[in-house]
Amino acid sequence: MFIPWWLITLVVVVVAWFFFKRRSIRARTRIAQPQIIEFDIEHDKDSRVSADIDSNIDYGYAKNHIRLYSRFGFSENITEYEYKIADTTLSIRILNQRTTYPGEADKCEIMDGVVQESVIRQEYKDSKFAESVRGPVETAIAERKKQTEWQVLRPAALNGLAYQILALNLPVPDARRYFREEIERLNQGSEKLADAWRAQGYEVRKTEDGNAILPIVEPSKEEKQAERARIDEMFKSKPYVYVQSAESKRLEDLGMYGLYEKVGVSNEEWMRREEILKQLRSLLGDSNLS
Repeated sequence: MFIPWWLITLVVVVVAWFFFKRRSIRARTRIAQPQIIEFDIEHDKDSRVSADIDSNIDYGYAKNHIRLYSRFGFSENITEYEYKIADTTLSIRILNQRTTYPGEADKCEIMDGVVQESVIRQEYKDSKFAESVRGPVETAIAERKKQTEWQVLRPAALNGLAYQILALNLPVPDARRYFREEIERLNQGSEKLADAWRAQGYEVRKTEDGNAILPIVEPSKEEKQAERARIDEMFKSKPYVYVQSAESKRLEDLGMYGLYEKVGVSNEEWMRREEILKQLRSLLGDSNLS
């Protein structure tokens, strides 16, 4: 039977079209698959801290979860958080936590959002240093239980991790508006803080990351030694209790620490202002601006 050449050509073209169309659809489907986003928080030759956004503790995709990895020396800590967003506020709570030491079995103090009290109590029995590092066992357990409850993640914490997560989840116009508002908050608040510190006799010095304060009149060598001895003596009697320096107590009495809350900028944000502004401008595409 004679088959016209044009009919053969038409059949070949139609088959080829369906073949490449199918491959194109598969390619688009693969691209649209949900992805885990890695975010570097900090690292040096001895340590590393990073976050995998939308990942569970075993590095599997899990929407609204964070896998926080930290390594110091030979020890590793992996924590899985759940996160939720209300307007522009990001809240987190721990679901799972695992610590690994060379030559030892993995230790999990939180599993599926439940604090493993027996594991913590056993640690205190096995280690004579546990209480000096973490405080009384009941305090350590209470702190772990608090971590399984929802807590707001400050924008500046973990190298601005909250900003990264909001950028991935908020509608673009809402995210851009929020980042612009944050830049204004940091700029205006920082100026108010700088004026307040100068009024108390401090020099405000800009650093690569943000701001630093230095007393105009430095304490004498004898005063520094006496203060160091006082703190060492108090720390010996209560090693897990924060010891406040005389200078810190003076600033507290002046209400300087309360001033941060009044102007809406935390101490961490003020000291890391330039670094945070750089990150916000990068998210906005304004990285070329000063």
